[in-house]
Amino acid sequence: MEQTCNRCGAPTTGLVCEYCGVLTMTLENPADEKKAIDEFHEIMLTKDHKTQVNMLKNGFLPTSVEGLIEAGVRCIPLVDINRPSNQVVRSATARLQAIVTKIKLMPDFGQKRQAVAEFSDLLERHRLADTQQDKSISRFLVGFGLLFLLCGGGFIWGVFQWITSL
Repeated sequence: MEQTCNRCGAPTTGLVCEYCGVLTMTLENPADEKKAIDEFHEIMLTKDHKTQVNMLKNGFLPTSVEGLIEAGVRCIPLVDINRPSNQVVRSATARLQAIVTKIKLMPDFGQKRQAVAEFSDLLERHRLADTQQDKSISRFLVGFGLLFLLCGGGFIWGVFQWITSL
């Protein structure tokens, strides 16, 4: 009997659905969770941008601290602060934020604190880059608007001068 995904109904062969990124079966142990993390990222990286965005937003998140840290480390290369408005980057950032939140809610130990600090630092750098990009876009639009107004005003002034010279 063929196994299907509980979320999207697609046929599945592994631990993670190749179409939506959710788990297709219950994980029995930490080794299965590690295998599912590997499988999730291998599948996700072969997909088009739209599917990557969907998988990053809605796909499998581990439940153990170790699994969450591994999933967070796998997100780091996707959080490109030079392209903060890219949808894959935004989705990876949202996934990393969800991972940080889940880790913070778990019992405390040294590795957890270090991971949260590292991930939070990356998220802050992304937020600052995104803010800078938004400011640059706003400045460009304001400048373009002023240029448009000046050109329009010059045109109207020229028409007015032409009419009054007749």
